[in-house]
Amino acid sequence: MVKEFFKGALAPNSAFNIPRTPIEQLAMANSERDSGQDNLRYLQKQENCSYCLLDYRDDLTKLANKRYFNIWLEQVWKRLALEQVPLSLILIEIDYFKIYNNSRKDEAGENCLQQVAKVISAWVQPPDGLAARCGSEKFALIIPQTKADNAVKIGENIRKNVKKLALYHDSQIDGLPDRVVTVSLGVGMTIPQIEVSPSLLMQAAEEALYQSQRKGRDRTEVKCIVAVS
Repeated sequence: MVKEFFKGALAPNSAFNIPRTPIEQLAMANSERDSGQDNLRYLQKQENCSYCLLDYRDDLTKLANKRYFNIWLEQVWKRLALEQVPLSLILIEIDYFKIYNNSRKDEAGENCLQQVAKVISAWVQPPDGLAARCGSEKFALIIPQTKADNAVKIGENIRKNVKKLALYHDSQIDGLPDRVVTVSLGVGMTIPQIEVSPSLLMQAAEEALYQSQRKGRDRTEVKCIVAVS
């Protein structure tokens, strides 16, 4: 099931024999639900949907990839727009990852990404939450039904737990936020509206992340918006 995908479960061999792709399953879900309110839960219940591991899981971190993130965000957005409850999105970027990766062996860089991914995935809130890798050193966490203050608390827990990994930079490199690997976080929060694109929330989180980096990194910033067309 899709729910197993969030946990990084491996797909059974039989999953590769299903006739429909995940995109087709999404289309089927949309056509078979009159109001669209249950699209998300309907998709989650589909058997053999582990086939989506082929296209929608990041091989290194075992999180969802950007492609699946976009699909999931849109589905969550539509459902919460009907319910009129808040949706938070956290963008997380490893500070100066390229410096860390270039000064260490390749295995160290991959291990860093995997360890940070584990920290982030620990804060996924089922059934509708999702952690994804959205870039080389960039991650996202979808947190449904969560207001900004609680999302910031989750972000701060992620930030602190990443530092506890104690992944040390080269001692000869100066000007970094800390001697260990750190992350910068941007929190976006809104109450979704049907007529508005979820890209508005993504933009808010991006702007908050930019402020976090601009203010010295290793911190969490937030931007709340009103979703209007």
